[in-house]
Amino acid sequence: MSEELRNKFKKRSKDFTRSCLLSFPILVTFILNLIRRSLQMELNNFIKILPSKRISKQTFSAARKKLLPEVFIELNKTLIQEFYTDNEFKTLFNRRVIVVDGSTLQLPTNDDIIKKYGICKNQTTRVPMARISYAYDVLNDITLDAIIGPFNESERKMAIQHVKNIDLENHSEIKDLYIEDRGYPSTSLFFFYDHLKKEFIIRCKIKFSFEISDIVKKGCKEEIINWSTQKISSKQKAELQKIIPAIDFNKIIQLRVLVIPLNSGEKEVLITNLLDKEKFKYKDFADFYFQRWKAEENYKFHKVRLEIENFSGESTIAVKQDFHATIFTCNIRSMLANEAEEELRKKNSNKTLKYEYKINKNISAGILKDEIIKVLLKKNSNLKKFCNRLKKQMKLSMVPIIPGRKYSRRKKSIKKYFINIRRAL
Repeated sequence: MSEELRNKFKKRSKDFTRSCLLSFPILVTFILNLIRRSLQMELNNFIKILPSKRISKQTFSAARKKLLPEVFIELNKTLIQEFYTDNEFKTLFNRRVIVVDGSTLQLPTNDDIIKKYGICKNQTTRVPMARISYAYDVLNDITLDAIIGPFNESERKMAIQHVKNIDLENHSEIKDLYIEDRGYPSTSLFFFYDHLKKEFIIRCKIKFSFEISDIVKKGCKEEIINWSTQKISSKQKAELQKIIPAIDFNKIIQLRVLVIPLNSGEKEVLITNLLDKEKFKYKDFADFYFQRWKAEENYKFHKVRLEIENFSGESTIAVKQDFHATIFTCNIRSMLANEAEEELRKKNSNKTLKYEYKINKNISAGILKDEIIKVLLKKNSNLKKFCNRLKKQMKLSMVPIIPGRKYSRRKKSIKKYFINIRRAL
């Protein structure tokens, strides 16, 4: 409803100045409502929730061109700032655990989209595709920062941007631990994290460097090594100087290399700057890195259950609006589900239960659908009552957390999704 927000994120100064069916707050809220069905069906349902004249999809498509997608990034920042300032949240060793991971999104076929994001192609097909990256708080199920960019964008470059974006918010000086997979290790990233005094755990290949190969060959469990910029090319040095203008190329940093045997017989190699062996014991690192799996599940939830690739328009602005609106709405769902789970844990603290339980993510997303419209746009809506009502519904759909469950990786199937995974929206 804020005039300041409207003026900041409308495309032109004359936009949203006249009284019309799709005002700024109505347009923003409609896009936040996870538009996945036929656009006209969604609009017809919308005017039942908020009695209004019929809105055509042509009217909506014209109105959304006036709205800058960054409004949803701003709303998400505000939501996250509020959450980490006024709520208790989960940490590990007093650190927020942030997994940075990338993926891709298939986009609508459109010349402007192809020009902006690029294509993924082989001998027979050309598919418009974007590269996305999340900085995801795995313990609190919150996507702190999300980026959508060209398909050929570097995941490392996106990782650096995440850290800068999160650092700008400065959530009460929270200490962060970044976890990344085998696509990320590089001298540039190591020195970037060292420069900002950020802690990290990054998995790497055995052949990533001679030093690491030697540690694995010797059968060592862990070793602290010195790392310098001497071995990188002049091109890489130039790139590193762009990231850290005041870098000292003679500086040497210390890194801890850990070799962890897996049940499969494979050896997992982790590089970290958590050098204190008393505080951060060798045996803890397998569990540290396993937290990364939750980021994979988060992508699965967004892609399969919430159909994030099912865009409500075929323009570049529609793609970006839908992408960031989904991130914001999913964070609302997570915060409500976290509160509901905590309330249930306290209620069941004196009971002996075989398993711990969590909220069914799929059903809780379906519960939020349409309700977000009512609380944001209806006059005199009570936020506390809204939260309690939705949490009560979410508590009716609990699933057990069964420890130690593992499934072997399936071979690729012709079907994109398995039949037992049903959408919520």
